[in-house]
Amino acid sequence: MLLSSLAKSGFHRFLSIVCLLKVLPYEWDPKGPKLKPVKPFGLFIFHLHTCLTFIVCPITIYRVTCAYMGDASVLMKVYGVFASACHAMTALGFGQLALRKSKIMGFCNRVLFNLEKDAPTSKNGQLENVSNYQKHTKSMTRHMLIGLVMLTVNIPVHLLLTIPSSDNLFLICTPLFLGSLFMECRDHSLLVLFPFILWEFYTLTKFLLMNCFYCSFLMVGLGLIDFQLQSLQNDNFKINTTAQTTRLVKYRGIQILTQILNDSFWIYLSFFTHILFFILSILLFGTIRLIRIDPRQSLMFPMCGFRCGYEVFSPILYAGQVDASSGNLLSEFEETVTGMALRKRGGGGWKEHKVLDRMRKSCVNIRCTAGNFFMFENFVAISSLHGVVETTFDLLVTFKEDQIEQ
Repeated sequence: MLLSSLAKSGFHRFLSIVCLLKVLPYEWDPKGPKLKPVKPFGLFIFHLHTCLTFIVCPITIYRVTCAYMGDASVLMKVYGVFASACHAMTALGFGQLALRKSKIMGFCNRVLFNLEKDAPTSKNGQLENVSNYQKHTKSMTRHMLIGLVMLTVNIPVHLLLTIPSSDNLFLICTPLFLGSLFMECRDHSLLVLFPFILWEFYTLTKFLLMNCFYCSFLMVGLGLIDFQLQSLQNDNFKINTTAQTTRLVKYRGIQILTQILNDSFWIYLSFFTHILFFILSILLFGTIRLIRIDPRQSLMFPMCGFRCGYEVFSPILYAGQVDASSGNLLSEFEETVTGMALRKRGGGGWKEHKVLDRMRKSCVNIRCTAGNFFMFENFVAISSLHGVVETTFDLLVTFKEDQIEQ
């Protein structure tokens, strides 16, 4: 298994919780472990989550537009844009599940099955494969534990945002909150505000859980693909037709797994970088400019910023590793198979090597793609980071300190 027992246990517990809450249209089977189709009542709850998300998203955008036309503070405007982007991201995740729930379940179960495989040993594998397995296990375990810890910490931090204090009536004075539609902007008892606090906590938690699900399976899936590619590269110790044919067949299997990932998550992959990098820019701006105004309720800016950056950069970096490993392996295939064909030209086995060379030419570079928009490569992380920094500086120049204090 490519995750430590602690990371795998935490990952399984997370999946059981989101399935129990019916944020996903699946049921968790711990005996598999695997995801199963949800029962009719559970599917109804999932569709209810989906409908509420698609209803709230345009209403929130409209309310934020009204806030910008009014005299709302910069803190309320910035949080409004942040919340609108979060609702859009949640709607994107639910829409992807509604359209591709069977394919997503199949891909997730295939990843979960591969995570249960025994680790290679020096007796049944090369030392390079054992070292490659240990390296990937350490990396994927670290990323998984960081993601689960950030999710656990961010949920109570976002709860602080929804609880108004005597000197800050954020919940009922911010136009995008549901409480502002029914309550006057003055101090109310916590019992009266509790339904509105519960609603805001529900919408924020739903965004965190949905994003964590997609990020976790993209990261683990791409990490698994990269591990298989590098293991295949280390298996080049027999230069004969049978061994090379087996390697090419395994490569095509990895290529099919990547195509399933791209097809299952194509909507999410097409838009998650744009939305999350925009959210990250807003959070960086809020951390620099706004946290000193109200540290308690602005604590979500740095905390959510760290988690947002992690969730968007981790899959991109793993996708870049997959692209590099695939390119190296294809170059090795070309050198090995072509050399074998040239050495056997005109002699025995020439036809078999010719077929092998044609099979090698049919293999294409394995990449994580975002539909027909673009491919995830190593340079995407650098260019995206540049865009985040540029957008943050634009916000800092637009909203000066004297404007915020007014």
